[in-house]
Amino acid sequence: MGTENRASGEDENKPEEFPVDRGGTAWLQVAVGFLAIMNCFGFFSAFGLIISGRLVDAGYFYPVMIGGCALQLIGIFGASFATKYWSIFLTQGIVLGLGSGLMWAPAMWLIATHFDRKKGLAIGISSTGSPIGAIVFTAAGLRVMRAFFLVGNSILLAASSPRPPPEHNRRAPLVEWQAFKQLDYSLFCAGTFISALAVWSVVYYIPAFGEMVLSLPPTTSVTTLIIMNSSGLLGRILVLWLSDHFYGPLPNLTICTLLCASCIFFWLYIINLTGLFIWAGFYGFFWHAIQTLFTASCAGITRDREKLGARMGMCFSLISLSVLIGALMGGALVQADGGGYLYAQVMAGCAYVVGVAMVGSAWLVQEKSSSRRGRERGRLKIF
Repeated sequence: MGTENRASGEDENKPEEFPVDRGGTAWLQVAVGFLAIMNCFGFFSAFGLIISGRLVDAGYFYPVMIGGCALQLIGIFGASFATKYWSIFLTQGIVLGLGSGLMWAPAMWLIATHFDRKKGLAIGISSTGSPIGAIVFTAAGLRVMRAFFLVGNSILLAASSPRPPPEHNRRAPLVEWQAFKQLDYSLFCAGTFISALAVWSVVYYIPAFGEMVLSLPPTTSVTTLIIMNSSGLLGRILVLWLSDHFYGPLPNLTICTLLCASCIFFWLYIINLTGLFIWAGFYGFFWHAIQTLFTASCAGITRDREKLGARMGMCFSLISLSVLIGALMGGALVQADGGGYLYAQVMAGCAYVVGVAMVGSAWLVQEKSSSRRGRERGRLKIF
């Protein structure tokens, strides 16, 4: 009894270090995340994540974020002078991509360390920057984009409020290989890696599918992407809100990935414009939802919040590699099919199915681990 009272007293006097789910500062970080994701054009297009995640854990939030913002501005302003392929590749591919990768992990870490019970909703709201950015920047000219990047990056740097990390985090290794000994984390990384083979390769080839298979004009094919991004706004917020109130992000990720797989196989039967638009609405909803659930699920699986940045960086570095491989595989399969899309469609559907199996297994492992920890805490209370 005396020990229990002393422990209780220590807990009461211990300052609250992690998510509080309240206050203007916490919700301001959601706005920071929104601007960061909008300026990153979506995190799957970025690299540099593994470095930025670890550096944020070590307390270098502002150097990483400032470096990312600076590289983004160099890339977007440098595009004005790019006239040859190598210069476009350098400014848009290397500089802008590295800057986006450096910015994304700190932005998500910022939200995850300010929220707990409302983490899914906060990440969902901030992630709407990706579809909104896709819609806005598709219509905007380069001059408007430069102005938005300059103003947006200035605001997010001024509004950021990172939590100070423990001193011992500065000495941790760049890659935490021990994380892969945690079975649910390893299964999650493997499942998201395989799913990501389809996540963006489908979107890359939808406009071409409309033009080549359905004989649609280019403007109509691009409308398909706008429909997908518009329905994705609802998917990112609604599904993440549900994950806060029902079951959690990992079960919802499993379900949404399964529904994405179903949509891919329905894609095989699209024969007209109406069918394509309806399909785009449904697929866009779940496609955007799983991208946001990747983030929320990774944060949920990471039990030690002091390692959150590093683990998110490791996981999404794998995903970014998968996105690159998936796009190349999709193009090769379209070519192998003589310009048809059957092989690419089947590949994407199978990638989602295998991803569902592995992410679902991570969910089961997580549930068993949670139950075991609950029983252990119960025994400690008895004694």
